[in-house]
Amino acid sequence: MGKYAIIFFSVLIIFTGASCSTTQTNDEMLRETAELFSVNNFDGSGVATRSFIGGEFNHIVTAELDDPTDGSFYEGWLIREPKAGDFFSTGKMEKVGSEYFLEYMSGKNYPDHNTVVITLEQNDDGEPEEHILEGTF
Repeated sequence: MGKYAIIFFSVLIIFTGASCSTTQTNDEMLRETAELFSVNNFDGSGVATRSFIGGEFNHIVTAELDDPTDGSFYEGWLIREPKAGDFFSTGKMEKVGSEYFLEYMSGKNYPDHNTVVITLEQNDDGEPEEHILEGTF
């Protein structure tokens, strides 16, 4: 299956509300969903999901956003404790069709990173810049 077919299928699951049946163990969490709302006078919205199944953490964000200006980009973040600097980037968002999309996968679970932030970035320096969407699991 090609990259775009996988992206389309993932987005289809999010927007149709389809779910996979799975058994939850102590180390697994079922798929959680968070709505993302615009902040700081930006227009846009989004949906984020996360799951930890079979030893794999999967985090997906889809967002309806205007295209950023030349030289800037959208980046995703998972945050546990912002004041303590306990956050990490989940990557740059890519435009797929008319929406922006990112998928982050890891062998490590992040059950305490409950805040999702999408930022508008000017610099690719690993530091979050202007918050434009936020939500909580």
